[in-house]
Amino acid sequence: MRGYYPNVHLSLMTGSTHDLVQKVLNYELDGAFVYGPVDDPHIEYVAAFEEELVLISEPGERDMGELLTKPMLFFDVGCTHRTRAESFLSEAGVEAYQVMEFGNLEVILGGVASGLGVSMLPQSSIAKAEEAGSIASHRLPEKYRKLEVWFVHRRDSVYSSALSGLLHWMKKDAILNRN
Repeated sequence: MRGYYPNVHLSLMTGSTHDLVQKVLNYELDGAFVYGPVDDPHIEYVAAFEEELVLISEPGERDMGELLTKPMLFFDVGCTHRTRAESFLSEAGVEAYQVMEFGNLEVILGGVASGLGVSMLPQSSIAKAEEAGSIASHRLPEKYRKLEVWFVHRRDSVYSSALSGLLHWMKKDAILNRN
């Protein structure tokens, strides 16, 4: 896409889905990639891509039942992965579990690698740590695996040519990938 818009300067920031959507709603961001879709009358969204959510543990751990008894390492309340994990734990019959909250991905990965607990994160977020052998990933049941990533923006925003181009490209790509 960079070749089509060489004069466009892109800046990226990370944050929770909730925080990023709030920044879009408050006109602080033109748009954001979030887990969703987002149900808000002021937001319009376009499907961007899918990711796979996995359970991660320290290397060598294999038994899912035993893994689910360990503390769960999460981001703050409102994290999409945390909500999905809580549903999974409930369905698995795990009523009581310890939650430890952390502010960033590196700390969660370090905590999991050191045996502090387990977490659920997108495969793309943990690929390097898994390749390095510091953590192990475990597939979740199918209904918990799929994470949809959407690009959200305000319905009433004035679109720059760059944002219009991005939306056009994403919608075109989404149509091509469905066929």
